[in-house]
Amino acid sequence: MAEGDSIRWPPELGDIVFFRVKDCVLRGTLCEVRHGLLWTDFLLDDGTIVDYNRMVMRPAHTPWRDLDSISTEEVEAVKSRLKAAGAAGINIQKDPRLWSDFVQYLAFMWLQVCKRQDAKLAALGCAGPGSTPS
Repeated sequence: MAEGDSIRWPPELGDIVFFRVKDCVLRGTLCEVRHGLLWTDFLLDDGTIVDYNRMVMRPAHTPWRDLDSISTEEVEAVKSRLKAAGAAGINIQKDPRLWSDFVQYLAFMWLQVCKRQDAKLAALGCAGPGSTPS
C-alpha cells in the first residue's frame, strides 16, 4: 500500500492484509473470506486463518453473531462437512476451511451449553455465575 492510499474495507481477494499475532503485525495475501457460524475468517494464500478481530485494517470491532440468528441448516452443514472429512480420514488441522468450521462449531456448542446453563440458573432465581445469594 502506497502512502496516501486509503484503506478499503472489506478487502478483496488478492489484497495484502495485515493482522496481529501476539505483539507484532504480519501480512499475507487474502485468498478467501468465510462467514462462519459465529465470526468472519480471512484465509490467506499460505493457509493462515485470521479472524475478523485480529485484522489491523478493520473499521470497528464486530461482535460474534447472536446464537438465535444461526439456523439449524447452517449448523447441520458444518457438522456434515466435518463428518465427511472424518469419514474420509482427512486431518482437519491441515485444511484451513475445515479447521475454521471445527473451531467455530466448538465455540457455538460451548455457547449453547452456557446459554442453557444460564436459563437453568435464571429459572432457579439466580442471576448467573457471579450472582450473590439473597
